[in-house]
Amino acid sequence: MTDNPDKIIEHHACFCPECGKDVSDQPFELFGIRQVIDIPVIKQIVTEHRVYKCTCTCGKVVESDFPVDVDCPVKYGKRIESLVGYLSIRQYHPFKRLQEMLNNIFAVQISE
Repeated sequence: MTDNPDKIIEHHACFCPECGKDVSDQPFELFGIRQVIDIPVIKQIVTEHRVYKCTCTCGKVVESDFPVDVDCPVKYGKRIESLVGYLSIRQYHPFKRLQEMLNNIFAVQISE
């Protein structure tokens, strides 16, 4: 058990199981604790980069640039690349199993 849980949910009885009276306004004292340990929800993060253009008063069309590392319409981020590299090279997962795992766990579809 941890002394500093991330989330605490308090459970109070509303009614007496014996007589059925409302006990919600009665003082309660803590008499038990149980903890559930889990991993956070894993969700893909999609970052969209947008470039704009305008026309200067001199007539020149001025365009903004994409970041240097955003060099194609869709690409995988560094974390996905690192995970695929680790699972493929260090853990010897075949590519088809990597595709299945990334789709099942992260809802990310990758191609070779």
